Amino acid sequence: MAYSENGTEISAWDRHDTLVPQAERNALFITASVQSTERQTRSKCGAGQPCTVDADCAAYTSEWGISAGSCSNSSCQLYAWCPVEKGDNGVPLQNLGPMRAIVKSSVKLGNLRFTQKVDAHVSEIINNVSISMETLQVNGSVVALLLKWDCNFDFKQAKNCRMTHSYARLDDTESASSGYNFRYTNNYRLPDQNQTLFRNLYKVHGLRILIITEAKYRQFNFVSFIIQCGSVIGMLALANYLTDVVAMWCLPQSLTYRNQKFMNVDAQEIEVQRRQWEGVLSPEELNRALF
Repeated sequence: MAYSENGTEISAWDRHDTLVPQAERNALFITASVQSTERQTRSKCGAGQPCTVDADCAAYTSEWGISAGSCSNSSCQLYAWCPVEKGDNGVPLQNLGPMRAIVKSSVKLGNLRFTQKVDAHVSEIINNVSISMETLQVNGSVVALLLKWDCNFDFKQAKNCRMTHSYARLDDTESASSGYNFRYTNNYRLPDQNQTLFRNLYKVHGLRILIITEAKYRQFNFVSFIIQCGSVIGMLALANYLTDVVAMWCLPQSLTYRNQKFMNVDAQEIEVQRRQWEGVLSPEELNRALF
């Protein structure tokens, strides 16, 4: 359980307050500090730009709203959600370190399924990536939780499918915009306020954990084994052909190789040899011997 202090007042923050949003795909955000602007309404108000007359506000622009072009109470007026957000650092949450982040990961192949979980305290996570609690409360940070599975699905025992985990900081510490923060609102109406729409605006800094999973698995498959063997045999036959092409046409001694591989004979020489062997060999044997 975390808490915040505002003077002598202490406010308790449980997991329903610190996890924003409650369910996020492959990520987790834990609030470390909160800056709140409560009971905002759509109206006209000053945003801190000093002025003396309306003409001073003619060219005034603001990220919070649209300029009304008028000066009131020595401040240029805006059509905006009023009062506008203040620029303070917000209220840090104390006792955040003992809070636990539990991440469950599973791998599945066919009917085989293995599940493991990572159970770590916030203090353990930020110590692994060298982030102080003060930095987390002021700037926030983004950390990757790396889950690596190594499985052998030839066996069904859980010990043959193991998961390891590690942490890595992702936000650029050298950048002026390092850290992580965002804003969200809660809108509501009060029955005794003529159904006026109100909202509470929250700017939060904290720890965003991105979950990255990498899996490597092995399993023997007889069909794949036969296909691979056939591919190897085919490659060996192709290798023999390619070797012949290189030896006959690409090597410096290619002419010598071709003369040894092929014997050139002409028709006249074949006829002389036929006459020498006529009467000794049968016609079938003679044709096989000479051709």
